Amino acid sequence: VIFASLFVLIVPTYLPNLLLNYSLRIVAPTVSSIYSYLQPVVAVGLAVAMGLDRLHADTLFFAIVIFLGVGIVLRSYRRA
Repeated sequence: VIFASLFVLIVPTYLPNLLLNYSLRIVAPTVSSIYSYLQPVVAVGLAVAMGLDRLHADTLFFAIVIFLGVGIVLRSYRRA
């Protein structure tokens, strides 16, 4: 039980945040922030693809909102 708890704390929480901070040294902050916003969308997509969850209308709506927000940010950087 302790190993499972540590795994849940370290692998999906601490490790991605550590890698996100490391990525700021290599890529632009825009790329790093887009990755952090798309993480929940990818997680839901994988859960649905693996049959662990079902796609609901509200989840799909919020995924579209996230993609629209990322698209607006990308368009603003292309103009500058």
